[in-house]
Amino acid sequence: MRAEEISKKVNIERLATSSGEISAVGMDMEFAAKLKELVDFLVPAEKFQGYLSIDGEYVVFRRDGRGCILAIVEEERVRWCLKKLEEVLNGS
Repeated sequence: MRAEEISKKVNIERLATSSGEISAVGMDMEFAAKLKELVDFLVPAEKFQGYLSIDGEYVVFRRDGRGCILAIVEEERVRWCLKKLEEVLNGS
């Protein structure tokens, strides 16, 4: 799925996906690429999900065989976002 589709389904304004090429909503492509590199470096696994706090912003991430999703959300939405991403991605 492209970032626009997931962003609408999960109701997140700042989201990026990567499965080969990067697709982003609410953030520029260069920032999304750097954020993906950082998450890949910090969490070197084929499948993962979780979040990081970077400069007061929370980056929720999920990777599986289909690609990687990164979302920037408020602290109180972290758990909700992880759960909602799982629902949306497992339902498609």
